[in-house]
Amino acid sequence: MSGIYWLSSRSVLVVVEGPVREKLFFKSAHLIAYAMLAWCWWRALAPQRQTRWSGLLAAVGLTILYGISDEIHQLFVPGRHGQVCGCAI
Repeated sequence: MSGIYWLSSRSVLVVVEGPVREKLFFKSAHLIAYAMLAWCWWRALAPQRQTRWSGLLAAVGLTILYGISDEIHQLFVPGRHGQVCGCAI
């Protein structure tokens, strides 16, 4: 979570040429980072690797809540903007 916070507090991360490549790069980076966060939450909530829906849903829910808080955080970072939905092209 601290790594995501640190990265989202930077005004410019990397420069990617082309709008399609830029969108693909950043969407992939988001997917990987938040998938890793959900996995970490799941490991913390189910240390014996018990695959129960309640643990998986709790991990995904906590990850979503952190994603929302990260978007709010980006509203206060110069050069960044938070979005409710990243699906706008």
